[in-house]
Parts: sequence; C-alpha cells; structure tokens
Amino acid sequence: MEKISLNKDEALALIVDDATTVIDVRTAAEVLEVPAITEEAILLPFDESFLSIIKEEEVEKEQTLLIYSTTGTTSLKATELLRTNGYKAFNLEGGLEAIFGDDC
Repeated sequence: MEKISLNKDEALALIVDDATTVIDVRTAAEVLEVPAITEEAILLPFDESFLSIIKEEEVEKEQTLLIYSTTGTTSLKATELLRTNGYKAFNLEGGLEAIFGDDC
C-alpha cells in the first residue's frame, strides 16, 4: 500500500510538479498568520463541507493531491477522508512546521 504521509523532501518534490494540486486545509485566519506554502495552493479549510466541495469542483480521483496544515494533524484527517473516497491524496507529515520550523 502506498504511504499516506510524505516527509518534507518528498512533499517539496510534489509541489514543484505541475501535475500536483496542493490543498491548504487551514482556516483563513491561520493563513493570515503564515502564508501558503506556494501561491498555487488552494485554500479549502477542513470542515463538514470539505469533501462535498472537492466533489463539486470535480477533482479527478487520479490527480495527485498534496494536503497540508500547520502541524499535519488536520491535513492527515483530510487526506484519510480523501483516500477513503478514492482520491490519490498525500499528507505533508509535520505540516508547515516541517518546512518552516517553529515560525508557524
């Protein structure tokens, strides 16, 4: 089985791949504190409407998705939900803290 969480280097390799969709599951308030990991990241807070929005936007299940949050906890939950629903999703292990350290 393919692993669900990627370390910093694996995640950064996906971020530079144009075929990857990067999804930031933090709240708008969290994004104001620490900007998105890339300008192309889609802000989609993980809440009760998360999966329905993914489906409404017709995200292809075969498309590679990199999901992240501040610490990786929320993004892991979002990634697990997406995987359960057949999406090719990966979590950034440790979240933004893995990239930027304690500055998050």
